[in-house]
Amino acid sequence: MTPFLQLVAQDLYKQHGSGIQDVCLVFPGKRAGLFFNRHLSKLVEKPIWSPPLKTISELMTELSGLQVADPLLLTFQLFETYRKIRKTDETFDNFYAWGEVLLNDFDDIDKYLVDASQLFQNIRDIREIEKRFTLPEEQLQIIQGFWKNVNLYDAGPFKQDFLSVWAQLHEIYEAFKDSLRSQGIAYEGMIYRDVYEQLKSGSPIQFPYKKFAVVGFNALNECEKAFFAYLDKTGKADFYWDYDTYYVSNDWHEAGFFIRNNLKLLPQRLPEEEFNNLTQPKDIQMISVPSDVGQTKMIAALMKDWLLENTDLTDTAIILADEQLLIPVLSSIPADIKDVNVTLGYPFRLTPVHSFIETVISLQRNMRMQSNTSKYYHKDVMAMLHHPYVNTICVDEAAELMEYIVKNNRIFLTEAELHKNAYLKLLFQLPSDGLAFAKYLLLLGTTTAAELKKHSIGNKESDFHLEYWFTFISALNRLVEILKTGKIEAGMPVIFRIIRKMTSGLSVPFKGEPLAGLQIMGVLETRTLDFKKVIVLSTNEGTFPKTEAAVSYIPYNLRKGFGLPAIEHQDAIFAYYFYRLIQRASKVSLLYNSQPPNSSGEMSRFLYQLKYEPAFTQHETWMNFSISFPGEKDIVINKNAQIIEALNKYTQPETGAYLTPTALSAYMECSLRFYFKYIVGIKEKEEIAEDIEGSMFGKLLHYAMQVLYFPYLEKEIAGQDIQHILKGNAIEDAVMAAFRKEYFKNENHSEALHGKSIIVKEVLIRYIRIILEKDSKYAPFIPVALEERFKTLVKIGDKQLTIGGVVDRMDIVENNYRIIDYKTGNVEMTSASVAQLFDRMGNTKKYSAIFQSLLYCQVVLQQDKFKGKPVTPGLYALRKIVDKQFDYHLRIEKKVVEDYSMVAEEFQNQLYQVFQEIFNPEVPFRKVEDKAKCEYCGFKGICHR
Repeated sequence: MTPFLQLVAQDLYKQHGSGIQDVCLVFPGKRAGLFFNRHLSKLVEKPIWSPPLKTISELMTELSGLQVADPLLLTFQLFETYRKIRKTDETFDNFYAWGEVLLNDFDDIDKYLVDASQLFQNIRDIREIEKRFTLPEEQLQIIQGFWKNVNLYDAGPFKQDFLSVWAQLHEIYEAFKDSLRSQGIAYEGMIYRDVYEQLKSGSPIQFPYKKFAVVGFNALNECEKAFFAYLDKTGKADFYWDYDTYYVSNDWHEAGFFIRNNLKLLPQRLPEEEFNNLTQPKDIQMISVPSDVGQTKMIAALMKDWLLENTDLTDTAIILADEQLLIPVLSSIPADIKDVNVTLGYPFRLTPVHSFIETVISLQRNMRMQSNTSKYYHKDVMAMLHHPYVNTICVDEAAELMEYIVKNNRIFLTEAELHKNAYLKLLFQLPSDGLAFAKYLLLLGTTTAAELKKHSIGNKESDFHLEYWFTFISALNRLVEILKTGKIEAGMPVIFRIIRKMTSGLSVPFKGEPLAGLQIMGVLETRTLDFKKVIVLSTNEGTFPKTEAAVSYIPYNLRKGFGLPAIEHQDAIFAYYFYRLIQRASKVSLLYNSQPPNSSGEMSRFLYQLKYEPAFTQHETWMNFSISFPGEKDIVINKNAQIIEALNKYTQPETGAYLTPTALSAYMECSLRFYFKYIVGIKEKEEIAEDIEGSMFGKLLHYAMQVLYFPYLEKEIAGQDIQHILKGNAIEDAVMAAFRKEYFKNENHSEALHGKSIIVKEVLIRYIRIILEKDSKYAPFIPVALEERFKTLVKIGDKQLTIGGVVDRMDIVENNYRIIDYKTGNVEMTSASVAQLFDRMGNTKKYSAIFQSLLYCQVVLQQDKFKGKPVTPGLYALRKIVDKQFDYHLRIEKKVVEDYSMVAEEFQNQLYQVFQEIFNPEVPFRKVEDKAKCEYCGFKGICHR
């Protein structure tokens, strides 16, 4: 089967010989010209000039004398016209989104030669349609149905708003075109219509070429039809339609919807027998794969046999209906395929530059002004400092800042804190408006690119990053030039949207030989091109064909009534692309995702047609992934010499190490957790406490209570002293001191609290007042220790183990010592027995507060000045303290523990057993069996729980 472009080259060369240089070839896309020249080069016997190769858009622009303007510039110009005619103070921010839609509608109106005055007519009487419109009866009925539905005489506010704008759209349309024409610029549809108007008026057009060859078109707009008809009438053009008789001869077949009409209007130059290829024997595979990436991994398997047959892949193509699969496709190409040509371009949204720009936008969007100072949100700052570009340019300063932010718990940072060098000073600054932001981003981009080049001397990979920056800076320059005119003020939000939209459509071109090796293409690039072997990915319904209609301000009924393209046209276009792609291929593999997210995983309707149309033979394959997970492995850490040495630090007082109640509770919960944290020293990730959660709330309460009672340390507090504290500002001052010390980690911090912090402050004050009111019942009492660290030695065999901890508060009430522990969480104050506190099979964490309180008693009583004293353990549990009947005493075996001595002996025996187990070299550290205990463990990722 001879490729279509080869047939065209043969016919044109046969007609014109070396004179082919005077024939302008008009294609629907650029790529066709390259392949045409390859076929032509095989025919010529001596050097000749290549014929001119044009897309229809390039030819129309050349004939009109106008220049197609940048879409962004056109949107700005349209806004100026809109605001002037509507006499509105609407901002560009609000106009931008639907202004683009309106621009596309104007483009369609001109390309399809719609009478704009009739389209935008505000019909007051439905009978006027028959009088005013000169349209076929079927179209008139569609238009009548629309206006009848609008119900002009009883329109609600939304309809009224639609009609008020609609009534002025024709005036906007005409004024907009006049404005553009005065500047020598236009949108594409305007250029097409200008050429048509010249032909219609009889004005002579100076064609720069003697002859035209119109090659490979399918769906023609009205301007193209009129232009091609003129060329045909004047004998200036030959027409080469690419089709197959199978779908053209069947009136029901949507793939031939446009071609059938084209063949009637304009004669085909090539003989019909060359277009009977689709029903010839083909190897057609339909392959169901349950993932997108899985489809790309099938490429190597499919091409394995092809490579055995022929290593030349020039006639092989991989077609991406979903162009987002480009990167996984590239990574799936077999390593022995050296020549690969990519026509799509590398998506800019996948580059580090795009992530850098997104981070900058997020940084500026979340910035806040406070006391005339700009402050940046810590998450955005951290993301910026973690970015590879910033880390490359100022690695030391970035590391220093990240450490500073975490250490000082900085939620918002000022410019003064961030300006560690010239680059960071440029990065962390506040632009005043949209234009200033665009200029700031442009300067930041050029500076970053220059710094990367400086830091990457000799690194070939840096060339890619510079190319990414060049692509972005080139696009951004156009935006800056438009904004510089000053005609339109665009606020920061709309500039963010413009830049995001601009970057979403950018691509970085690949460099390579376009005619050599394996071709990786999008669907549109396949027009007029033929390949013997084709792999098409994502042939899912909704992807190929796409089922989304273009967004339009013109309602569907009016689009259909006036002959503008609608969703039906899109279906017919994609059907043509599909069948044309496979009509000359000998091997076709059609892959689809059977389980894509948010859809049914249905194969394309085109695949169903191949299945059920008798003209085709195909076979289906269903791929499945066999996924198995290995059984969970137990983790056992035997106590070797190195671990024993690490444990011995707790038996050597000179090291200062000691076992705390928290550490011992961790061991009883899970010995492996104890090993990770207290032997290996693995620290859980330190994060910024933006929301004040349980642990931080506890720290604030502890410190505030310490501040309140510190003036009374070793002194008697009477009831009137507590009343004095309750009536003054001491509580609020203590809470703010706690925020500075524990939350802001800066005792000189002067900023006011904000957001949730204000609520937390009020809750703290409320709880502290309740604690003081409870304390007043036991007044007078004497605080003898506030947040004081106690340590003692315990003899374990031939070793002296150091244990200890920080006691929240110890006081004397009526000659009896109390050890009070503040608890902000939900804690138990009652236990069935002492043994229950050490029951590994039970929930030791549930009773950890009781265990901790008793252990503090044990440690304190080993101090010389407290030996033999009566000591009462107690818990101030905040979740229970609000009850009027609250009692701080512990209860074990249904008895109130008035004195630690009541349970001391049993507690010590159980505790010593734990100590002996920890230091027993025969007892390993291992993962706890009860997975419920792992739910909130910071090391569960290591254990795969």
